[in-house]
Amino acid sequence: MASILMLSERGKSLPIAGRLKSEGHIVKVWIKNDTHKVLQGSRNPAVVRNPVVLLEQFDLIISEGLLSSQAIEIEKMGKKVMGCGAVTDKLTTDKMYRAKVLDFLGVTTPPFEGITVELTGFMGANGFNPLMMLSLPSYYFMEKDKGSMTEGMGSLVVFLDEGSKLTKTLLPFAAFLLKINYTGPFNLSLNISGELWTITSLNTDLVAGNILAGAELLKTSLFDFLFGLPDGVEGKAWDGYGASVVLSVPPWPYGGVTSESLGLIDVPEQAGKHLSLGDSKLGVLGVATAKGTDVREARRRVYRTVQNAVTSRMVQYRDDIGVIQEKDLQTLKEWGWL
Repeated sequence: MASILMLSERGKSLPIAGRLKSEGHIVKVWIKNDTHKVLQGSRNPAVVRNPVVLLEQFDLIISEGLLSSQAIEIEKMGKKVMGCGAVTDKLTTDKMYRAKVLDFLGVTTPPFEGITVELTGFMGANGFNPLMMLSLPSYYFMEKDKGSMTEGMGSLVVFLDEGSKLTKTLLPFAAFLLKINYTGPFNLSLNISGELWTITSLNTDLVAGNILAGAELLKTSLFDFLFGLPDGVEGKAWDGYGASVVLSVPPWPYGGVTSESLGLIDVPEQAGKHLSLGDSKLGVLGVATAKGTDVREARRRVYRTVQNAVTSRMVQYRDDIGVIQEKDLQTLKEWGWL
């Protein structure tokens, strides 16, 4: 059993805290803008009001991006923070600085329409971990990619072969991230069309819909994988596909405050590690996940978990996660990216 501290701006990474709890660990969460009294009454995960108190108790500290002031304060006290830093925050938010870095690394290309994917490399002491993750997320609220854009409705995930053409888009960043002593996830959002590719955004978050789908494929626990990163421990994953489905409650994603509601979902004991809970006051109830040897099996398993857990018609989710993504994967293969 380990003790983990997670730093969050508004609580969007809470389902990751739920996953780490299900693996048998004690999780504390600091939320910068906690206007809804998140996790009120919960002991694990539990909210802490000051992230620098009793730091010696934590075995792992994980941060969302854009919280570098808190991360720097913690690191001054001798603790390493994964997933955040002053330079990576600047790279994410400062367009001029990002343009200079991308130009220096030789990865600047004009924007265009194409298949949208997210590529995640995990930086350790000696560079990127051999495990690199390809995510094909669904951002639109409704089936067939209609409706409002959201932070994510679910994802289909695979781990890439080291020789994959896609992994080479991450490699130019390795020396830069080593130079600034960064440890943690590094995400590129790409548009791909034929032989062309362009970077549309980058960040250092552990994106819940992606990382939890990927965790289904890991041969170790998610904690063990993250804990081993700073020491350069190579991760290992099963072949196959991971899938995630985000469960939410109105008025999410349209804004407004979601009142705390009971009886929306009831997670069966056997599905405990496959449905990572958030907080209904933030709109996202949780993220259901599964793996499969093919997309059909991953979809069947993840939606079985959803159907066994959801007990109210108020719960919102897409029922086509993996359908469009399977077609996009086939296209990427035909183009030579996989």
